[in-house]
Amino acid sequence: MNSRRPSLLKDGAWVIFGQVISGLGIFAGIRLLTEFTRPEVYGELALAVGIVALAQGLSNGPLMQAALRYAPESLRGGREKSFRALVAKATSKTVVIASVTLLASWTIYSWKTGATWALGPGLVLLLVVEARKSLDVTLLNAARKHREVAIWFITDAWLRPSLAVAGIALFGATALVIVFGYTLATGILIVGFKTFAAWECPHDEPILNRLTAATGSNMSEGKLWVYSAPLIPLALVSWVSSQLDRYIIGGTLGLAQVGIYAAIYGAISRPVLMLATAIELTMRPAYYEACAADDERAKEKIRRTWLVLLILTGACATALVCAVHEWLSTLLVAEPYRQISYLMPAIALGYSILVVAQFYERLCYAHDDTSAVLMINAVGAVASVAMVIPAIRILGLDGAAYVVPLYFSVQLIVAVLLANRAATENARKTKGV
Repeated sequence: MNSRRPSLLKDGAWVIFGQVISGLGIFAGIRLLTEFTRPEVYGELALAVGIVALAQGLSNGPLMQAALRYAPESLRGGREKSFRALVAKATSKTVVIASVTLLASWTIYSWKTGATWALGPGLVLLLVVEARKSLDVTLLNAARKHREVAIWFITDAWLRPSLAVAGIALFGATALVIVFGYTLATGILIVGFKTFAAWECPHDEPILNRLTAATGSNMSEGKLWVYSAPLIPLALVSWVSSQLDRYIIGGTLGLAQVGIYAAIYGAISRPVLMLATAIELTMRPAYYEACAADDERAKEKIRRTWLVLLILTGACATALVCAVHEWLSTLLVAEPYRQISYLMPAIALGYSILVVAQFYERLCYAHDDTSAVLMINAVGAVASVAMVIPAIRILGLDGAAYVVPLYFSVQLIVAVLLANRAATENARKTKGV
């Protein structure tokens, strides 16, 4: 097993390459879209994409966590195709439910507010392609196919804004045009990438049945749902922490203020998240492999390295943003969006804290304590609501940014406590106490 296991150094090289080049595409996209759209259009886009993120998180987010957790066991047993079919079958059901709900909700919303109804079907199409992309990328990452994941991220990051800007040039700058540009880009990538994907996509019942009949395998759709069930509300509470402030701003200050805030927020939170993602994509598959092999020494080494890298990365990113936030805003967003660049350090600090909290959440996932993950994010969501609403009322946009480090700190404290509890409980079960 060890002889065929890719090295963390090679994994990390591909992950970093993918994150850097795709990050440049994302930043170029933010700059282009802020150049070609008014703040109120960008604000409408941010709220619309936030709705899709919520629907996707509710429909397939929990199942993707289960796929990450159990994929190493299927890989070790040579059941990659069967496992992929099993996850795809479960995901298709939830995505259909989410799509119908999203379209019905948008129809009612557009009828009451006069919003463009056509944006509803556009959001549904975006949800479908995003769900499929999430499935493929998750399984590729679980298999430690980091080269393929890097190519996927890079192509998607550059193609989406390119087609969105092309759509703006042809049809005008509206949220609907940009959403269809995103959808088309990801759809093209899914079709094109299928030829090179490492995971085939069988859906026949004999293959699904052979999975549960395989020697030493007790994997089933039911097992996926047992692991995933406590995570179903997780998408909502996570969304509250990361997205609710924009909707509160929209309701109190207007779409233009949402656009300005979302542009600055995204421009500075994404680099921190991307750096943390590069570290996680490298460490997480290896850590889950060590868990599957019950290798305590490897698990401890990976945990220590993972945490130190996150802390150092967050500290350096926050210090850099503090020093050059005005230059960064000039580089990353168009002129109308730069007026609140002084809020960048607070957002960078908040996300540097969040990624450490997410590390402890990942330990809970590894110990199969998904209830703890839900609790961590629920506390973070409650803290964010309790702090964001009065902060925006008192300080406006400034208040929304200043409390980001505060509610993510609350989330971190709870994450540390529950991760330690999960580790203790897991050790007792292992020893049979």
